[in-house]
Amino acid sequence: VLSSVPLYRLWNGRAADHFYTTSAAERQAAIAQDGYSDEGIAAWVYPVQVCGGVPLYRAYSPAATDHFYTASHEELLIAVGQDGYVDEGIAAYVLPA
Repeated sequence: VLSSVPLYRLWNGRAADHFYTTSAAERQAAIAQDGYSDEGIAAWVYPVQVCGGVPLYRAYSPAATDHFYTASHEELLIAVGQDGYVDEGIAAYVLPA
């Protein structure tokens, strides 16, 4: 049985940006190096595809210092193609509501 993992939520008030990650190392680096503060666990998600699960995509805009998250591949393509975001891949897999 596949276990869920925590999706950590972090906040950078200077950049007005929320950052979500399942990686404890990435979480620690964001806190230590990038000025984020830990807001705890936002949700429990899956690290790999599960039955009924959909990808949660993560993108980043260096110009806006903003992370963007969506379960829609079409929205991701628009953010990357039109809004200057960089595709950072699949952050996790989630079960749709």
